[in-house]
Amino acid sequence: MPNDARLCTPCESPCEEQIVTCPGLADVKFAKITTQTGSNFQDIMTYACITGYELTSGSLTRQCMADGTWDGSHPVCEIVACRGLAKVNFARITSQTGKNFKDTITYACAKGYKPKHDSHLTRTCKADGTWNNHPPICKKSYGHDYCYDCCRDHRNHRRRSHRRRSRPSHSSRRTHRRSHSRSSQSSRSHRSSQSSRIHRHRSRPSHSSRRSHRRSHSRSSQSQRTQSSRSHRSSQSSQSHRKSRSRSNQSH
Repeated sequence: MPNDARLCTPCESPCEEQIVTCPGLADVKFAKITTQTGSNFQDIMTYACITGYELTSGSLTRQCMADGTWDGSHPVCEIVACRGLAKVNFARITSQTGKNFKDTITYACAKGYKPKHDSHLTRTCKADGTWNNHPPICKKSYGHDYCYDCCRDHRNHRRRSHRRRSRPSHSSRRTHRRSHSRSSQSSRSHRSSQSSRIHRHRSRPSHSSRRSHRRSHSRSSQSQRTQSSRSHRSSQSSQSHRKSRSRSNQSH
């Protein structure tokens, strides 16, 4: 028989003993079991709250005792709540879903003000109970920015109405298509005539080429005249030579 009699429960027979077993534990909402060695004496059950929830009461670790009960109390996990937000100057809250985990809050700068270039107008509650991003900073805007912030909706309305007025009707669109087809045909014919004129202009020799051609022609004509004169002179000299020979023969 073991030294610690509390570990065993006496049965009907004095020679048989049974180990202590603890009853099953109820499920814990918004928590998960991370460790479980069993449900007998000295076994351990460990819980952990899920992301965005924190322990508000009870124990996350429980152990089976010798009397068949679990030590500690039933754990309770509740959603994380973020701390309050400071007031933002020159801004107002446009929407807020709450102050708990994953809730968001959105700001809008007042008229005449705009958010700083690195400011975020929407903040979200995180799992550690803090808000992401820094509080937005709204600074005064001047000139075009001020007009844009104040008159944006009015300008958009005027643009939409102008588009509706300037939108052509069905008949005008049909007339426009016909005129466009006619203009495209005329433009094609104009382009073809232009291309033919350009081709004729390109095939026509330039002023310098015509001048060089005239020079070469004059040179060739001069050379021809020179050759003809030379041939004429040679023929005359040959005739005179024959005459002189004939005279010499007659004298002899």
